[in-house]
Amino acid sequence: MMRISDVVVFCLGNLFRSKLRTFLTVCGIMLGTGSIVLTLAFSYTTAKNIEETAKKGGDLTKIQVQRAKYNPNKGRSKDGKKAMSGAPSESNNDLDFGQELVDKLSKIPGVDFVFPWICMYGYGEYCVNAGKDYMWRDARICGLDFNKPENLKEMGYTLLPGGEWKTNPPNAKTKNIVAGALTAYEASNVRAHNYEEMQRNPWEAYQNTTNDVKPFFDMKKAKLQLTVLNENGHKQLARWYTDWYQKWGEGSDDDNGSQGEESSSTTIDSFSGDKFNLKVTGIVTVNGFDPANRKWKIIKELYDLGKWEEAERLGWLYADLGTVKELKGLLEKSAVATNGETRKKEKFAYDEIAVIAKSWDDVTSVVNVIQDQLNYKTASKRGEIEEQKKQSDGLRVMLFLLGVMTLVVSALGIANVMFMSVTERTREIGIMKVLGCGINTIRTIFLAEAGIVGFLGGTAGVGGSYALAKGLSKLMKYATTPEFMEKAANNIRLAKISETVNHFSVMFSLQEGQDVIIIPSYLVVGGILFGIIVGLVSGFAPANRAVKISALSAIKTE
Repeated sequence: MMRISDVVVFCLGNLFRSKLRTFLTVCGIMLGTGSIVLTLAFSYTTAKNIEETAKKGGDLTKIQVQRAKYNPNKGRSKDGKKAMSGAPSESNNDLDFGQELVDKLSKIPGVDFVFPWICMYGYGEYCVNAGKDYMWRDARICGLDFNKPENLKEMGYTLLPGGEWKTNPPNAKTKNIVAGALTAYEASNVRAHNYEEMQRNPWEAYQNTTNDVKPFFDMKKAKLQLTVLNENGHKQLARWYTDWYQKWGEGSDDDNGSQGEESSSTTIDSFSGDKFNLKVTGIVTVNGFDPANRKWKIIKELYDLGKWEEAERLGWLYADLGTVKELKGLLEKSAVATNGETRKKEKFAYDEIAVIAKSWDDVTSVVNVIQDQLNYKTASKRGEIEEQKKQSDGLRVMLFLLGVMTLVVSALGIANVMFMSVTERTREIGIMKVLGCGINTIRTIFLAEAGIVGFLGGTAGVGGSYALAKGLSKLMKYATTPEFMEKAANNIRLAKISETVNHFSVMFSLQEGQDVIIIPSYLVVGGILFGIIVGLVSGFAPANRAVKISALSAIKTE
């Protein structure tokens, strides 16, 4: 019985007799194993990068319920497959989107809370003003559930110190509201004589953090008034706009009128309609932005990160759900619409309903209930991630099949080499049998040779994959540096490389600093073991052939 160390030494000696043949066989295993390892690593990295990117954007457990049917077939798309997020479609006004739906959603297992949202848009239906000097032309008043401040905080609505979410009793003439930190910039100076004086525009400050833009006034100290316009008030507002644009708008002859002259005989604080005083009880902030210190860099960072919605929140007014419902009811009673026609009374509906799952793992089950049982379309981060993964599935499958084909060819190569080795060493096998070498030992020697070839090929494949992954990741990262971009601006070849890198990054959702391919430790071990298994399987038939050779016939062989 030969010791394991003797078998290994003996096998290596046999393999090195035909160095070129052994080298080519090892290269075949290396290419096949490397292709499969790279494909699996690429799949792992793509999924990991997509999830990391999605998690940076927040709202991981948020499920947006759409006012549209998921599918007439109750939860199945046309091809019968499940979908985590429905494609955008027009709203179906016949579907319930009110409190009844909110109550149903709240009872779904795995739901933490439901967050309904309603909004009023001031396109001639109402106006908010601060005395006779300032007015919001397109004021947006959003209705939120003020009774659950913990949910508001979870959804990103944070108040500056001292602020409070205060609800209003029904029909109160003074309404408590919360204002975004940038709402004072959204007002218009109605006494201005040109566009530059009419509005405060902090947009330049977002891009140039050294430029300071001061608001018109302090929102918490200003005396604010809300007017829900009736038919006459609507006409007064339209006439006021017409007068202002004729006198001070683009193309007007008079740009130097006296300061303080009114644009219309009707002042903005006297428009007809239901009037309410507004009391600001808090200021909504994002990342600590405060109108008192105006750190514009905070806003710029939000826009750079693509968090448009969070930045926009700073320009809105907020009231509790009951107050906004009440104001919407007054709008319907006033029969005022922007087209001058009588408003059609519709069943109450929220503008948006978000469902917050208890955890990332609960998102799928909650989505399934909303789609299959309630038959509403949804959109979620998890759905977006799955869609992005599907987009890269085609390339991953192609690479995987290519690796399998290479590995099959390599396995056939090992089998062929081993059969040739058996044929060439027939006399040697006969002598071993005559000297008393057992059948199992002979089989072990040939299987060991095949296993060593597989081990060398698998190790080389994993090592080459690792080196390629690291090199490609470093190249991608370098191609996005300012230094490389500067060189690419003056070099056509480098410009093409930069363009290719950008396309690749967009295709596979790569963000700055992320690796193209990461090879986890389990793939390193798995790749080597896989190479050994392929070698052993390929060498099994030749090894069996070797043990069946007759000792006397083998000795007679030249």
